[in-house]
Amino acid sequence: MHSPRLLPRLASIVALITAGVCLYQADGLAEPVGSPSGILRKGQWLLGLGSSGVFGRTVKATAGGTSTDESVYNIEHVRGYGLTDWLSLYGKIGWAYMAVSDAGVQNSFGSNLLLGGQVKARIWHHPRWNCEWDGSLQYLWIGAPHQRGRNQGLWQEYQLATSVAKSFGRFTPYIGAKASLANFSYKLRKNGKITTIGQYKPRSTVGPFVGADYVVGEDLIVNIESAYINGSELTVTVSRRL
Repeated sequence: MHSPRLLPRLASIVALITAGVCLYQADGLAEPVGSPSGILRKGQWLLGLGSSGVFGRTVKATAGGTSTDESVYNIEHVRGYGLTDWLSLYGKIGWAYMAVSDAGVQNSFGSNLLLGGQVKARIWHHPRWNCEWDGSLQYLWIGAPHQRGRNQGLWQEYQLATSVAKSFGRFTPYIGAKASLANFSYKLRKNGKITTIGQYKPRSTVGPFVGADYVVGEDLIVNIESAYINGSELTVTVSRRL
């Protein structure tokens, strides 16, 4: 790779890392990276549908320090666009279900709106070896502004991730690590009045993830990814490149 091409890519990943460091003041839970391993070509679109789950993540209440399990399940529509041959943008919108098992709360927070955005950059690529090293920064928002008179939860999360992928024909496995920096707060109401306001913080924020893409036909991609940050995560996405 020639240095003129390498410099802007290094600058982009430095910006991602700097942003991640600045965001490290937030509390952390996790949400799957959940996108195909490769970078889109310049001007290329991706449309997809995915489902993901965070299963029983152990968190601690900021008031009283009570430990509890927290779960989140998502269904989302994903769109991506290749801004350049080494930089892709992704957005998602969908539905999410959130629940905690804390005896003091013991509540599901019903249907919630999910919104998210991601910037993904190729740091290094070796065409002969079919290897690629990527970095990404993702933001996720889950909440229910339409439930003003009912119990509400709010999940805001930033993810800083890096992964290495290698292609074997149509099959592309990858492995990486991510820092998941999030904040989950909630309001409980009775007869329309707020009775409890609380917040949870994580026991850990960094963990590994593994995944794989499989290309069906020309442009249909099936992606499966699993991660572990003080609890397991799984995401499945089917997408098409246009």
